[in-house]
Amino acid sequence: MSKKYIINGWSWSMPRPENGILVYHTIRESEFKLMAENAVSCVSHPAIANILDIPCTTNHIRLNVGDTILAVYTKGGKLAHEARALPDHITLEFKCIKILEEL
Repeated sequence: MSKKYIINGWSWSMPRPENGILVYHTIRESEFKLMAENAVSCVSHPAIANILDIPCTTNHIRLNVGDTILAVYTKGGKLAHEARALPDHITLEFKCIKILEEL
């Protein structure tokens, strides 16, 4: 059964199937919000979790074929952990990563 996860950053070294096709693309915030419904939060940065109104957790995941990752990045600087809103010079960028199949 495929799963959806929200994370605050993506690393190509994350545990995933040994061989497979990954699709990685930028999405708009509106797309992110629609796709984030029923997703498991693995966002460990408290400010990002607060701004997106999702739980802040330290869940560890292992990706499988069919899973979707919604990654959130800051652009323009780092957020203070206690931030409740984005400063003018920082924006959020959203990526969607899908594991389509194992080769």
